[in-house]
Amino acid sequence: MNSSHRLEENKNSMRRLGSIGHTGFSSPSRGARCGNQRTYSPVNPKDVQAIVKAITDKGISSAMVSTLIDSVFGGDDMLPFDIKQTCRLIFDAAGMIVFKQEWEDNCAKQLALVTGPDHPLYGSSLQRLMGTDPTMITLQAQAEGLRAHEVMTTTRAAREAIRSASMVIAKPSSWSTIKQSESESFTQFVDRLQASLVSSALPSEAKGPVLAECLRQQCNSATKDILRSLPPGSNIADMIRHVAKEEHFAPIQAAIRTTITSEMACFKCGQAFKLGERANYQTPTFSTPIS
Repeated sequence: MNSSHRLEENKNSMRRLGSIGHTGFSSPSRGARCGNQRTYSPVNPKDVQAIVKAITDKGISSAMVSTLIDSVFGGDDMLPFDIKQTCRLIFDAAGMIVFKQEWEDNCAKQLALVTGPDHPLYGSSLQRLMGTDPTMITLQAQAEGLRAHEVMTTTRAAREAIRSASMVIAKPSSWSTIKQSESESFTQFVDRLQASLVSSALPSEAKGPVLAECLRQQCNSATKDILRSLPPGSNIADMIRHVAKEEHFAPIQAAIRTTITSEMACFKCGQAFKLGERANYQTPTFSTPIS
């Protein structure tokens, strides 16, 4: 789908979010009972818009996106109608297919735990939890007909489904695709890889070990040869110093090898010879002694 079309679709969907509601079973600030009637408050379009923007900026599997989604789903009070509308903004077509299947599987697992009338999900069904029951298609019907535990169950099942689907469809992290080119210095390669890791969603304590491993695995063949001479357990600073030193001396060593194997002309006799060899030069003899 064209990105501009997707953006316009997102805007239109967010305009409709004003009519999408939370049931307010577990959070008085989101809803309450008015007599025998349940009330619900709408999903804040700005919250969903923040999720969409974070996905664009940081990627769907980033920590920021996860936190924002938790803030929307954390009340355990999302109606199936809410869930579907919100997730249509989070996922593209392929992601939505994966999400729906994960959501259905999670709901089915919870229903399988029902053993008798004392269970809070007794009498429920997959259709009720996912909003496909013919009597519960509309938002109002779901708000009036679903029990509190059903709403909590489907919300939690959907949140787990979002996590699973996000992992499936997430694009490879940029740092995992960075390779050192043959003409690139090791320090330039380190700079590119480090910059990518800094902006990634990896936990800070994991970035150092990941950087070290990527430097070893994603460097070019010449650098790998150099790194093999380092003792096991060498840190990143050791790697940089060692490779930089070898890269500095490599042109000098190459020039020496070239010079050694090059032919030169003897300044005495003009005969061509390789450096390190002696020209076939004989001291001339004279019939008349030189006085």
